[in-house]
Amino acid sequence: MTQTTSAHDITNINTSKMVYFDNAATSWPKAPGVAEGITRFLANDAANPGRSAHTMAVATHTMIKMLRERLAAMINAEGADRVVLTPGCTDAINLAFHSFFGAADSEQWPCRAWLNGARPKVVTTMLEHKAVRRPLADLVNQGVIDVDVVPCDQVTGVLNADAILARVDERTAIVAMTHVSNVVGTIQPVAAVGAGLRASNSHALLLVDAAQSMGAVPIDVQAFGADFLAFPGHKSLLGPTGIGGLYISPRAFTDDDGPDCMITLCQGGTGGGVDTMDMPRVLPRRFEAGTPNTVGCAGLLGALETAPPDALAHERRHAQRLMDWAASRDDVRVIGVQDVKQRTGVTLLVLDGHPSDDVATQLNERFNIACRAGEHCAPDAHRAVGTSPDGGVRLAPGPYTTDDEIEQAIAALEAILAG
Repeated sequence: MTQTTSAHDITNINTSKMVYFDNAATSWPKAPGVAEGITRFLANDAANPGRSAHTMAVATHTMIKMLRERLAAMINAEGADRVVLTPGCTDAINLAFHSFFGAADSEQWPCRAWLNGARPKVVTTMLEHKAVRRPLADLVNQGVIDVDVVPCDQVTGVLNADAILARVDERTAIVAMTHVSNVVGTIQPVAAVGAGLRASNSHALLLVDAAQSMGAVPIDVQAFGADFLAFPGHKSLLGPTGIGGLYISPRAFTDDDGPDCMITLCQGGTGGGVDTMDMPRVLPRRFEAGTPNTVGCAGLLGALETAPPDALAHERRHAQRLMDWAASRDDVRVIGVQDVKQRTGVTLLVLDGHPSDDVATQLNERFNIACRAGEHCAPDAHRAVGTSPDGGVRLAPGPYTTDDEIEQAIAALEAILAG
């Protein structure tokens, strides 16, 4: 008789002794309010918002409104409606690119006035995750855009704002860059790039990938000059997977009376009462067709209400311990800037003579330590800092990482180095 594994079996795998250093992929453990918020929502208010006027539907609508307002306040958005809720950061980035360039055939597309028939260009960088690079490659393959890729410093893993701005010309429609590298944890000069674009009166919009920074590093979209900011809920916000968002500035999308500068990629019900077959021309409903991820919203709101304070300082302290240990050895290198104030807790290590995949496997199987090795969905970033094709061992402490866990990781790495 064939035995099958049940969901109960999977969810009861014992991870209580796991030392978790994979927070750059997804945070764990989650903030205590995540499970509480989801459980409370499913038990009491699991209705569809915006479609009905009964008490449960109104409660769900209010919960999502509170989440949107909290997220907007975190990034200093001009209004809560400018935060579009998405299934995650990757979906948000795709929405920005494909919706914006999908409108290129419209006579009202704002870029048409200054492109004069030329093909638009996107300036991006070698540090970008495939969540940025693959949508751009798709648009290049379709003949919609050209892409200009700017390198980073090979030693520090930091981008130069002037080098990025030097690539911006009359064809540049978007500058797309990460706020924090998912490979080496370095904080990038997004505010300087945004200021440079505004100072030069460039038409180019600034898209910021905040996958590694939202919830970890302070963000002010207005100070950054950001027009799009994509973020996930499951990383430093400590929320569940399957929920994220896209901030859209007034420059990128005006209002219901403005030009059709962004097409809709998904059409359907929005809970609005407008008697038309067209999607609403207002944010966020224009890009939120169908039933939202109410469970994910409840979990993320719970995370925002219970996330620990000063997480960045906590993670940087752990990163500093790892860097100090590496500096004490001749056979271990930390890749990227050495000043902990210019980085998050993400720490990329190279152990001489030890392939990164082998190190990660040993950490898991011998020492019950979770990390991630390889090229981290950003192969060009590894090429830029000289760690391709093997990549490196990424240790990403989180707000719940303890001093003892850091010491366990260091002892395990020393054991691996000793053979």
